[in-house]
Amino acid sequence: MVKGLILMGGQSTRMGNDKAFVQWKGKTLLDHALCNLQEITSDIYLSVNTEQFKALSPQHKCIKDLYPDKGPMGGILSGLETLQKDLLVVAVDMPESSAPMMERLIQNSSKVSAFKNPDQKWEPLPSFWPVSITPVLKGYLMNNELSLSSFLNIHGMAVISDANSSSFRNLNRPADLS
Repeated sequence: MVKGLILMGGQSTRMGNDKAFVQWKGKTLLDHALCNLQEITSDIYLSVNTEQFKALSPQHKCIKDLYPDKGPMGGILSGLETLQKDLLVVAVDMPESSAPMMERLIQNSSKVSAFKNPDQKWEPLPSFWPVSITPVLKGYLMNNELSLSSFLNIHGMAVISDANSSSFRNLNRPADLS
């Protein structure tokens, strides 16, 4: 069974405080992400920075970022290396990524899978990452090639999005919450 990984180790500088604890539609962004993933898997981990680890590890399964300041790629690689299992990865600031939408990513569980929008541009998150891609991903990170879209151009399998565009909306700033 696939494990879930919620990326949330960023600095949240545009939001002004940790996005995981920001309220949106009556729940924290972290609670939205957990609810969406729990419809697919009960084995969910949080990819966190050092401060988040201190606050969240008592009540959640946390993976401390092994590659600080390497963005989403660092969090994904940390999860793959720590768990040694296939991962369905979501961002904490994308609360409208629905379970039915994400289930489409794990239908072909042998390749990295992500959505492409109607303009044929990658929507790197949510995405599915088989553990077999770990050494390739590590090579990119070690060469400081941190763009998920560039990685997906070579190693990704596109799932054509039939979701509405708000499914990929990031809540990065306080103004995005309204």
